[in-house]
Amino acid sequence: MKNIRTILAAATAGLALFAAQGADAPEFRYPKDGVTAELLAECKARGITITDWHLHIRGGMTPEMAAEREQASGILSSAMENHGREWEIFTNERLVEFAAAARRANPKLPVGIQVNDRDWFKQISPEVRQQLDYVLADTMIMPDEEGGEPKKMWLPGNVTDDVNDEAAVQAWMERYMKHCLQVVNEPITILANPTYLPPPLEKRTDLWTPERMDALINAAVKNNVALEINAETYPGPEFIKRAKKAGAKFTIGVNNFTDNIRSYDRVWDMIEQCGLTADDFLRL
Repeated sequence: MKNIRTILAAATAGLALFAAQGADAPEFRYPKDGVTAELLAECKARGITITDWHLHIRGGMTPEMAAEREQASGILSSAMENHGREWEIFTNERLVEFAAAARRANPKLPVGIQVNDRDWFKQISPEVRQQLDYVLADTMIMPDEEGGEPKKMWLPGNVTDDVNDEAAVQAWMERYMKHCLQVVNEPITILANPTYLPPPLEKRTDLWTPERMDALINAAVKNNVALEINAETYPGPEFIKRAKKAGAKFTIGVNNFTDNIRSYDRVWDMIEQCGLTADDFLRL
């Protein structure tokens, strides 16, 4: 059986040529190259089905394109929209419309939402929730210290004021850890971007101590919440290995902002590096 990392290393030149030749073609939205086919075949040989559960319907991406993307690439697609007070979909009526439109595009396409308000489960009726295949959340929006207005932590000025003050950083991390545990204890299916750190602290991976990683992992396992392996960043191999040992389930997510392709190279690498098998992935 081939080594996934060996396939990736040998494919670099081929991928560059594919990108150069296909940049203007509609197929460039999809990883329809020989390398992806070979990697998917290797995963299939191991019994692993690759599904992208973090595929947003935004930035030009539509449910129809998600279905086409699946057919073209062999990577199974989903259709997901953001849900929250600051997003287009917030009411039950709009959520029903989205789910219906996605299923018209492809009845087999899993339909989900990314919830951004921490009281989301009070806003969505039980009947409407039954129309969804999954609910995804991340920890990237957290209320300020007074517990008031939610702050989008990827934006400037929404984290601790002095990243050089170690006491302030540790105090922020303790508050953030409580927020992470709150999110993973909600009735969600998938926790996206686990171990996320905002830009001012993104190099402080030491903040995610073994104890903090285990606390988040154990809560996810207890609540049957799958942990996402993001195609670009989070989490790292240490977290994935600890989560696997604890019996956690994983998903894969590209978290697109447009309809253009993002590389899945990191996904392949994490599968190989962390020894993931078919039993480690979420099945719905």
